[in-house]
Amino acid sequence: MAGYQLDECMDYKRLALACQRQGLTSVYRFPRSLKTRIGTKDREVVARLLPKGSALLTTDRTFADDNAEFIDERHPGIVIVANFAKKPLRSKDVERTLAAFKERFPDWPNIDPSNFVIEISEVGVHVSRILDRKLEACELLTFDMPDWIERFRRALELNTNSANPLPPSLD
Repeated sequence: MAGYQLDECMDYKRLALACQRQGLTSVYRFPRSLKTRIGTKDREVVARLLPKGSALLTTDRTFADDNAEFIDERHPGIVIVANFAKKPLRSKDVERTLAAFKERFPDWPNIDPSNFVIEISEVGVHVSRILDRKLEACELLTFDMPDWIERFRRALELNTNSANPLPPSLD
């Protein structure tokens, strides 16, 4: 796994340092060369950062859906940190959500998000894929489901580096 690339909206220095201190994966700050006063266009992020091989870590809930037509089915992964309540996220919210996910799923550094769009919130994980230039929902797993970890692993294992779509449900 080539690590995680922070998107412009998630380029929190404290988050990057905390992840690097854990030493479980590489985290790359958003390149200064791409920063602009009005924000970098998503298409440029797709074109310049995804080919580098690191999964994109963002708080932009609509990033994958808005840009599906520009994202190949085979990509290093997009991980979205979101509020289930759809409120704006602050950096502390992001850190709290990621910390809670890591605590619930200690094996997180060993997963490969390649070819997936994974949305993590305080209530669960939503796994999607980009198929035929469209975002296709695959599995919505809430943390109160007793088998969410098993189902999450199975979804990733069945489809990592595969062009085959997930079945509608893994039940």
